Amino acid sequence: MGTKVFVFGIDALTPSLVRQWAGEGHLPNFARLIAEGCFGKLRSTGEFSSPQAWPSFMTGVNPGKHGIFSFLQRVPGSYQFHHTTSQDIKAETIFSILSRHKRTVAAINLPCTYPAQPVNGIVVAGWLTPSLQADGATYPPSLADQLQNHFGHYPFHWR
Repeated sequence: MGTKVFVFGIDALTPSLVRQWAGEGHLPNFARLIAEGCFGKLRSTGEFSSPQAWPSFMTGVNPGKHGIFSFLQRVPGSYQFHHTTSQDIKAETIFSILSRHKRTVAAINLPCTYPAQPVNGIVVAGWLTPSLQADGATYPPSLADQLQNHFGHYPFHWR
């Protein structure tokens, strides 16, 4: 069996504070992650902007290549906008690449993953997913019922 990789990303995290608090003993699990894994500051985009950064993480390319610059996308030929979805990403994601190579994927709560795309594994779409009952909230679709039965209300948004 090959190497397993686990990526834990936190949006809007301030690395300097995490390092400080981990060093002071307030965040022992982060201290262990820093010591035994990889920890660093975002360098994928010029702007520290969630809708640009997460697709850059998922595709390995910059916003000019994946096409996501904000949580809104202009509808071509109009002045209308729609919320950014996974279908707006113009580059292949790491989840698709891994799936094609028969690797198991679990992507949970990442912005710009709604609607959840088919993978060799599971996807629980992230922010901007309308609800757990929405088509595309999870892949496979049956995962939505499992989450509902186990957790009840599943919070895609803070309210």
